[in-house]
Amino acid sequence: MSILQRPAFLLLEAAVRLELKHPPASAGGIWERGVRVSSLWVAAMQKFHNSINGREGDVKSGHTLHRTFHRAVRSVMQTLYFVAAMHLVLSAALGQVASSKSAIAYYNRGNESYRIHDYDKAIADYSAAITFDPAFAWAYNNRGNARLEKRDVEGAIEDFARALELDPHFAAAYVNRARARDSKGDRAGALEDYNRAALLDPHAPIVFFNRANLWKASNNLVAALADYDAAIALDNKFAQAYVNRGNTRLALRQFDLAIADYNKALKIDSRQPDPYNDRGVAEMAKRDLDAALSDFDAAIKLKPAYSLVYYNRACLLALKRERAAAIKDLNISIDLDPSFARAYLNRGLLHLCAQRREQASNDFETVLKLAPALRGFLEERKAEIERRESCDLEDMPASELPNP
Repeated sequence: MSILQRPAFLLLEAAVRLELKHPPASAGGIWERGVRVSSLWVAAMQKFHNSINGREGDVKSGHTLHRTFHRAVRSVMQTLYFVAAMHLVLSAALGQVASSKSAIAYYNRGNESYRIHDYDKAIADYSAAITFDPAFAWAYNNRGNARLEKRDVEGAIEDFARALELDPHFAAAYVNRARARDSKGDRAGALEDYNRAALLDPHAPIVFFNRANLWKASNNLVAALADYDAAIALDNKFAQAYVNRGNTRLALRQFDLAIADYNKALKIDSRQPDPYNDRGVAEMAKRDLDAALSDFDAAIKLKPAYSLVYYNRACLLALKRERAAAIKDLNISIDLDPSFARAYLNRGLLHLCAQRREQASNDFETVLKLAPALRGFLEERKAEIERRESCDLEDMPASELPNP
């Protein structure tokens, strides 16, 4: 570069640095800035060109510089357009990165709120994440879970459906939509979703566990057992799968197999009250009353506000002819769950056995308000007691086997 060229290029350098000190905020800004820089460069070179052409006795040099000048202008203009285009691409990419980081930040905060059961705040944060990244399938899925916790079943189903639109292979979203559909009584839709999830993720034990629960609720106990088997095969430390399989075997009156499952569950986690309660029911069915009583006591120790276990222990005490103790446990069961129709029924039967007819009548009236379907069973039991004129509760089942 000649001494005469240097001032023009220094001017250009200063102009470029000044213009590009702060990046433009938009594509239009990038274009305008590119034009300004180009104009400044052209002006600088024009000034240099004119100064050269204006010198006496330097016509040949002026013509040479004239051609060089125009070639340089074209070259620099092309370079500046390229730089502007690259700036546009990089700015867009950086914008996407910033949006992605914001979406993830809100998503993670939503997960923390969900963990501590602050579902309203979780929903707000998942919604913010979706605003920053409308294609964030996991944000829709997790917002659906939070809405389901708040019993907004339709809103949850919409979120799970959107997550599946964004990612048709999202097995967890199928599982969650199945739970939502099941909660509104759409078992056929729930089963369809569980089946799809099982095809997409055949190594996820929760898929088979949840589908087994659906089969069990539909009274398809054989299919339920097969899916509990599959869940346990995938995760042999899945304590709740052992419990639920034990309950299914209990419903099939396979008492020893049920007890074996409860034993496995308790070996994995002995702090859970349900396996103690459920094993107690199986032991009571086998008339191993002492073992059953010990298990009911253990369940109550772990969970003092456990209505069902007080009910079950009352049934056992009635079988042992300890009627006063049985009524005491039924009172506690009802206090803990005033909608427990069978607890009123058994307490009424015990009052009737003791000739406390008014108290019995009050309990039977409550039973029929809470569960009209029990009318036939109630009338049959009342007639049996009236025919005997006494209560030998050891020969009368205190109740049908509870469904843990």
